[in-house]
This record gives sequence, structure tokens and C-alpha cells, in this order.
Amino acid sequence: MTKCLRLYVCTDENCPQPGREDSPTPSLNSGVSDSSGPSMSHVPASSPGPQPWTPTTAWVLSWKAKLPLQTIMRLLQVLVPQVEKICIDKGLTDESEILRFLQHGTLVGLLPVPHPILIRKYQANSGTATWFRTYMWGIIYLRLAACLPTAW
Repeated sequence: MTKCLRLYVCTDENCPQPGREDSPTPSLNSGVSDSSGPSMSHVPASSPGPQPWTPTTAWVLSWKAKLPLQTIMRLLQVLVPQVEKICIDKGLTDESEILRFLQHGTLVGLLPVPHPILIRKYQANSGTATWFRTYMWGIIYLRLAACLPTAW
């Protein structure tokens, strides 16, 4: 029997959320409040002490936009249709054939070309000269201090 898992990421405010009558399916936004500050709706107003922190939609969206997911999304965009086609064509019930396909496949031409490595020549400046001079005098001092007898 083939097991399929589909993940839908909903970033729209109109996404169905658990706990509402019109939403029979949970989404990734469940447990995330729509306000810009922490949600305290589950904490009684009379409870003393510090309130627990609850993530908000604005907080999730603030760091979600900064994630470098372009390469992973490109990879999924190409591989998911290929894997689905293999599952449908061969009627696979075991994941070993899919793993074999993924292990022996190539991603050449699919992923972006990495930036070339730039080789630069050393250019002396006053900061590095001062560091090197201090380092060398430190080595000289430590070698001489090891040879000399101590006064105490």
C-alpha cells in the first residue's frame, strides 16, 4: 500500500485553522495568533507571574522571509513530479525503489551554479604589519623566558 504525504503551507490570512467551525483540516498556522503581539487568550487574566511567550503570525513571517530556501524549492520543483510519475507508472508500494532513483539520479543542471572561488593576493597594510610584529615579539619573549632561570 502506497503512503502519500502532502504538505501545504498556507501563508494567507484566510487559511483554515483548527478550532473554527469552517476549518476541518489543520494548517501550519495553527496555534499562531493573528495579532502582532504575543497571544495570551489561553491564560486567565487573574494569573500572577510572567506570562508564557506565544509566537505570532508576524513573528513567523519576519524570519520565514529570510530563510534561504531557493535551492531546496528548485530541487523539490523538479524531483516531486518525477517521483510521483515513478510511483504512478510502476505502482510502487515500497520506498526502496524511490530511494534507489534518488541515490542514482543526478542534479547537474538543476541546481544553481555556485559562485567561483576568488583567489586574492595578500596586500600588506598597517594593521596586519602591527599584528605580525606583535606576534613575533611575543614568540621571541616566550622562547627567551623559557630559557632564563626564574627569580622566584
